[in-house]
Amino acid sequence: MFIKKYYLRLVQISIFLAVSSIVNSSAEEPERLSLDNVLEIVFKDNSEVITARKELESAKARIIQARAYANPEFGIEIRPSGIETALSQELSILGKRGLSRRIADIEKEIHECNLDLIWREVSFEVKKVYYQILLAKKKKEFSVESLELARNFLDRTTHRYNVGKVLKNELLRAEIEVFRAQNEIMLSDKEISSSKDKLNFLSGRSSYVEYTCIDKLVYKKKELDLDTLIKQALINRADIKAGKLALKSKEQELELIRRERLSNPVFSLLADRDTGESFVFGAGVQMPLPLWYRNKGEIAEVKSETEKTEHQIESLKNQIALEVREVYRELRLADRQVALMKKSIKKASELLSFIEVRYAEGKTSFLSYLEALIVYREANLGYLEAILDYRVKLALLENKTGGEL
Repeated sequence: MFIKKYYLRLVQISIFLAVSSIVNSSAEEPERLSLDNVLEIVFKDNSEVITARKELESAKARIIQARAYANPEFGIEIRPSGIETALSQELSILGKRGLSRRIADIEKEIHECNLDLIWREVSFEVKKVYYQILLAKKKKEFSVESLELARNFLDRTTHRYNVGKVLKNELLRAEIEVFRAQNEIMLSDKEISSSKDKLNFLSGRSSYVEYTCIDKLVYKKKELDLDTLIKQALINRADIKAGKLALKSKEQELELIRRERLSNPVFSLLADRDTGESFVFGAGVQMPLPLWYRNKGEIAEVKSETEKTEHQIESLKNQIALEVREVYRELRLADRQVALMKKSIKKASELLSFIEVRYAEGKTSFLSYLEALIVYREANLGYLEAILDYRVKLALLENKTGGEL
């Protein structure tokens, strides 16, 4: 009976440990992240994006300041002969307070554009690193496949060496191919780790955070028109919007300076009382006269800055069109390279299959088999790198046009 209970207890413990192991393994499973998941994390926690967001909050706070009225002033003077008090209030005239508010609103919109501009740059870097991780994973998968091919090659070469059909140098060369494939697997692991650390940095997270990229590095052809892309860029680009807003801000600033030639009046309520007498009340107004200083220097400065901003906007338009054209040409080239490398894979696979049969039958040389392996490896790696180049160029084109494609 005791033995029976002992074994029952042992079974219960085993079940408990098995369940605990499953739970712990589930809890320790790396986070599975798509590119969209990563971009959400980056937008929330990236240091550059956070800084731009804080600057936007500061700009919003300055709107509150621009809307505020000047504080009133209270003064009191005590004399041996009596007491005098005054309450003064500066009043904004000629719509100057409204202009200040509009300038502050424009500055807020400029900071919104700046946030969008920084996000475009950061998100492009994130996409590029994410695609590099996907490429490294595919390279590792292919390296594992290459290792299996190299081992099969080594087995066949070893057999042929044992029966005296090949020389020692061919056997050693086959062994080197196995070592090379093993080294490529280690290099792929290193590349995956380095890229993941960089993606963690961009995400504002510790490099120790483990995760798995779940998207696939696939080729998705986009039909795009260059003229449409340039028009889209000139409308959507945040730096163009910011330049136009800056020009608008300068125009408002110029108008404000012109109106400030006439200073704001200060209205006062006065109360004066001599010893033994009752209070005497009165009112007054004070305003500087614009006789000698009429803001001519500030007006000339803002006009000059306005003209400079106009020239900068025109130059920026030309620069944007040039950037879009260059990236568009690079994207088309990458597209053709993907198609070419895809054909190369098909031919390389046919070549390897043909050589394998011939080598097994002893009808082709060691060097031909080795060359077929190298061609097959280079064709597959070239295809993967061509897909990466296409995806990165597409992401760069989205960055240059300021919108999704």
